[in-house]
Amino acid sequence: MVTPEEIRKKALAKYSSFLKYEFISKEEEFFPLVIRCEKSIDLKELEKGMTSLFLASKKNKGYGYDYDDKKRNTKLLGEQNLPTRIFFPTERDFLDLIQIYFTPF
Repeated sequence: MVTPEEIRKKALAKYSSFLKYEFISKEEEFFPLVIRCEKSIDLKELEKGMTSLFLASKKNKGYGYDYDDKKRNTKLLGEQNLPTRIFFPTERDFLDLIQIYFTPF
C-alpha cells in the first residue's frame, strides 16, 4: 500500500511537469493531479496503511492529497475500504504538501 511518504516523493517527482505546465503550456488542466497507487496490498499492513493514509490526507489536515476509496471483499479480512485513486485537487494542495512556494510573475 502506498504510504504518505511515497505520495510526497511521487508528488515531488511531478514538480518539474508542474513548472512546465505553469510557465510554458497551460493547454491542458494539470489538476486534479492523480498519483498512482499500487494495486497489491499486504493485508497485514492494511489497517496501519489506511490509518496513515487518512491522517496525512486533506480529509484530516485540510490540505494535501485526497483519495477515493471503495469497499472490496478480501479473502482474509472480509469487506475493507481500499484506496482507488490518490490525487491533488488543486495547485495549493499540491504545493502545500511538497512545501514549495513561489510567487507567479
